[in-house]
Order: sequence, then C-alpha cells, then structure tokens
Amino acid sequence: SKHDYVRKQGCDHPIDYRTKDYVEEVKRLTNGEGVDFVLEPLGGKDWGKGHSLIREGGLLICFGMANVATPGKANWFRAIGTVLSNPKFDPMKLMNDNKGVAGVNLGHMWHLQPMIQSGLSECVRLFEAGQIAPHLDGVYPFDKAADAFGRLEHGKNVGKVVLVPTV
Repeated sequence: SKHDYVRKQGCDHPIDYRTKDYVEEVKRLTNGEGVDFVLEPLGGKDWGKGHSLIREGGLLICFGMANVATPGKANWFRAIGTVLSNPKFDPMKLMNDNKGVAGVNLGHMWHLQPMIQSGLSECVRLFEAGQIAPHLDGVYPFDKAADAFGRLEHGKNVGKVVLVPTV
C-alpha cells in the first residue's frame, strides 16, 4: 500500500518484505551480486538476511529490532526468540569476505550531543531552504494519542505522525 508513495520518492523497486522473499528479489534485481548497503531495522534473522545481500565491500547497518514487537500486544516469547535468532558475526569471516557490519542505537548516543545537534541543525537548514520536506501522514490531538500510536504500531503510516495540543 506504500509502494506508490516510495516510487514517487525515487524508489525503482519497492519490495514488501511481508509478502515477498526480499532476499530472492534483491538477488534477482542485482543478478546475484547483492548491494553495497543494507539498512536493517528488523533484527533477528533479518540481520542475517541483510548480511547475505551485501556484496564484497558492502556494509550492513543494524539499527532496530522491530521484529521483537507484536502489534497490539506484548509477546515476550517472540521478543526473546527474535533476540536469540540474531546472527553471530565472525570478524575473521567478515575480513575474508570484505564485508562490514555496524550497529547504531540513537538512544545510546545522547552523550554525543554536539554531533546530534550538528545533524539536526543541518536538517533544519535543508528544510528552511526548501530542499527537504517531511511527509505528514497525519496530525492528531493529544487526546487521540492512542489512535496515533496504533497507526504507527500497525505500520499504517506513510510519513510522520504528529501530536498537537488538544484545543
């Protein structure tokens, strides 16, 4: 349902990972070569899948664990299973394959405030210059915060969901 939007943003080959084997599709699209970068927000087995898609000299960037969540309810078995299914990367194999893996957790980077402030300032500058614009999915008053969160939790949003004071 989001493919039309991402195509308009310049994506030539959107793939819905929920309905299609994205590893098979990426390998088909790249004639088996893989890609230079994989930005992987899902975690668990998907980190291994992402690693299988990077070509020599490529980099897998792990930045989320969305697979631990089940929309609408807590499922501790799923969360634990996802964490336990995270691949173990061997540094010697990474060196021999000329592939890299990096992890980023912005929640643990607040002590790097000057770097974060610099990045945010650049985003504001680009926005003010009209070079970038966030896509708004919806604006919700605070008293509808649960509805806004539900939209995010179930992956229904295309763009930003904004909360505003109830008037």
